[in-house]
Amino acid sequence: MRNCIKIGHPIQEALTQIEQIILDGKTHNPGKKISNKEVRAKFVESDLGKKYEDATMTQQLLEAMFGVDSVVDKTIEQAEEKLMYIPQIVTKDFGEETYHISSFNLDFTDLVYVPIRDINLIKKSLTDNSQVIIEKDGGFILTTEKPEKILIDAIRKVSEIDYEKATATIQNVVMQFLSHYRAQFSEDDVVNICTMFIKDITSKLKNQLLQHLAVTYKGIVEMVSNISTSIVNNVIDYSNGLTDLYKAAPTGTSIKSLVYTGGSKSVVSPYKFDSDPERIFAIVCENSPEVKQWLRPNREQFNITYNRGKKYQPDFVVETSDKYYLVEVKGMDRINDPDVIAKKERAIQYCKLASEYNTAHKYKPFIYLFVPENQFDSTTTFNTIKDRFSNN
Repeated sequence: MRNCIKIGHPIQEALTQIEQIILDGKTHNPGKKISNKEVRAKFVESDLGKKYEDATMTQQLLEAMFGVDSVVDKTIEQAEEKLMYIPQIVTKDFGEETYHISSFNLDFTDLVYVPIRDINLIKKSLTDNSQVIIEKDGGFILTTEKPEKILIDAIRKVSEIDYEKATATIQNVVMQFLSHYRAQFSEDDVVNICTMFIKDITSKLKNQLLQHLAVTYKGIVEMVSNISTSIVNNVIDYSNGLTDLYKAAPTGTSIKSLVYTGGSKSVVSPYKFDSDPERIFAIVCENSPEVKQWLRPNREQFNITYNRGKKYQPDFVVETSDKYYLVEVKGMDRINDPDVIAKKERAIQYCKLASEYNTAHKYKPFIYLFVPENQFDSTTTFNTIKDRFSNN
């Protein structure tokens, strides 16, 4: 099992370096068998090998690692078992794009504002007072522009959103926002809110719009650039301790705040989860004899983009004796979520291309699984899940 953070003891440090040498060698030539002699030579040449300048210390370390009862032979064997042959793709042409933001009800949980009435505070906040502060009936207003125009002009400047291709939805969202505040404040106050908080409002409206964005591609052209066996490690701070895989998060504690360890089949340790169903799915993998190993991949592990540049990061990669599975564990309420649909489409495309490449090179094909989180528990087998939810 690979550690996310290196350990300082010389033997442990050396083992980690040796494992990396094996994985690097496999990246350049996945089918090659790495020998003890070759690993030793690479280790001596490495920065870590040179770190131990004292000849006696170096010799003792090498003897411990490469002696008769070679720890390295076992490390090579274990590293071979922990490899995953993951094709890396390059997108040459996305082809014809269909851009759609589905209609939705605005969530006002974080969209909470009140007008700013202190003229001095307003002046400090504005970059050009003379153009926006206008006297009116013994008081002032910030601008004569309609709040609709203030918001839409700001959203038009957001590079991730194509206003022309989703005009109706964006206008609907803007009107939802304005109707909400017009029910509470005067028109001048609504203008005040839109002007004073425009950056924050725009950012939060953008986030909600992007959650409902689905970009599909017809005629996409992709190719496999190479095959990778290197697992991209997650950088995880576990200074607050580790939680055993088989323990649920304590009541009132978010599982996202916990760092987990345990289980013999995880390629890396420690790891984190976004939900308890994900933790339970990991237990399913541990308990299912058909699963050889499983991985919580880093977002850089797969070079797959969707929705105009967003990185696709599957929840799990699961390996059995004859296949790899890209797995998404989600609630049934998200099965029609545009973001989930867009990821699913790209994941299926990746699996098709990766399977063609791997099969041609005598590696395992890839299958995509969308697994509803309420359709399994810790006693369910992985075979049951993949038979029910396979998309290939």
